[in-house]
Amino acid sequence: MAAEAIAASSIYALSSRFSLADVTQTGDEVDMAWHVSTTDGNYFTSTGKDLLLVRNNDGGETYEVTVNIGTDEFGRTGSIVYDLGDNEFAYFGPLGSEWADGDGYVQLDSEDTAIEYIVINLYR
Repeated sequence: MAAEAIAASSIYALSSRFSLADVTQTGDEVDMAWHVSTTDGNYFTSTGKDLLLVRNNDGGETYEVTVNIGTDEFGRTGSIVYDLGDNEFAYFGPLGSEWADGDGYVQLDSEDTAIEYIVINLYR
């Protein structure tokens, strides 16, 4: 089975140019759903301003999450490996474009489908 794509949600950051009266959210525009991981890997398209939320939805086990780092401007590659305890949450980011691989994707791996993701594109 191939790695599975994760759809991202977008959040538009408020700045001093906007008042709360200028921002209107209707219906389900701000709803976000957790994406269940696959043990074959997951990926999302990097915007260069991404926030990755991760949770372990298991009630008793600790599982490993890996965020693979693309090649940076110095030619370095690597990964972050993080043990996420039962019912714990973690976040990574904001992730810049250097986190993407050569195809523009950020690659994720997990040990179990109890790991779930939300990817948020942070726009300003």
